Amino acid sequence: MRLRPVICIVLSGQLLVACSQGDSQPKPTGKKRVVDYFGREVVIPDQVDRVIPIFNVHAEYLTILGAADKIIGVGRIHRHNAIFRRLFPGIEALPKVGANNLDLERLAHLDPDVVFCGHSRPMIESIERMNIVAVGTFPSDLDGILRQLRTTGIIVGKEGEADAIINFFRSRLTHIERITERIPVADRPRVYYARYGPFETLGEGIFSEIVDAAGGRNVVRGVGGGEHPAIVSLENVYQWNPEVIIIRDNSPLSVNALLRDPKWSEVQAIKDKRVYKEHAGWSEFRIESFFGVMEKAKWFHPGPFKELRPEAEYRAFLDLVESFLP
Repeated sequence: MRLRPVICIVLSGQLLVACSQGDSQPKPTGKKRVVDYFGREVVIPDQVDRVIPIFNVHAEYLTILGAADKIIGVGRIHRHNAIFRRLFPGIEALPKVGANNLDLERLAHLDPDVVFCGHSRPMIESIERMNIVAVGTFPSDLDGILRQLRTTGIIVGKEGEADAIINFFRSRLTHIERITERIPVADRPRVYYARYGPFETLGEGIFSEIVDAAGGRNVVRGVGGGEHPAIVSLENVYQWNPEVIIIRDNSPLSVNALLRDPKWSEVQAIKDKRVYKEHAGWSEFRIESFFGVMEKAKWFHPGPFKELRPEAEYRAFLDLVESFLP
């Protein structure tokens, strides 16, 4: 295995973190620079050709940037992912290094230039100890997803591609915002999110941001925090009395099962039959979260968004990123 400088870049929302192991660290010779969590400038190797994304979202970033050919191994990826099916069907055949139970020996044997981790400091530190660049990321909010995408583009030499994707999403969000900003708060529906089981939900973080962007109000706002699910009760749901219920894409719950459950019959969303299940992949913590904003805007406000076509926008996105393939 090659020896190289130890650099750790942690992308957390807006910021990057870089850390080194003591004064004996060789000085990097690259010309790419990012600003770290502490405001320091971190030098990135000029050439990055071998990368390992540990979690699904970063494999998506690399794939849509046209950098799938740089992926030499993966940690955990979602099967039946639409992006991989269309752009990188061979990803499932790549060597696996694990995710929560990382196989450090196998990872080192693959000899990556960069490993894209999650936001686990112990994982990052364990990779650093092998003198491998470890990049930690977490898609905690919509702007953070786009910032991390661009930083990934810088690292793998795909800045132009990253900017094109960012412009695609920002233009769509701007269009939606111009409509939702004219909708009074009283006309924004109360929304409840069934994340897996009927009583697991999210109170803060990216899901509330998605609901806000689509012109709704998360009734669970203020309960729990960030990425961590909140467990509530049927009594809580009746107190909030949501006007819309959204079921996460990979939840075993079905719309019909919830509509037919007598225990939920007096909830307003059930009475009005405004229960929806997310399109596969268009959930929180994903590059495709932006399409989740689009579909929810149509669910919440079908009149103002009657011309919005999330499926057509998704096809346009796939056409765009397919043009980046080597």
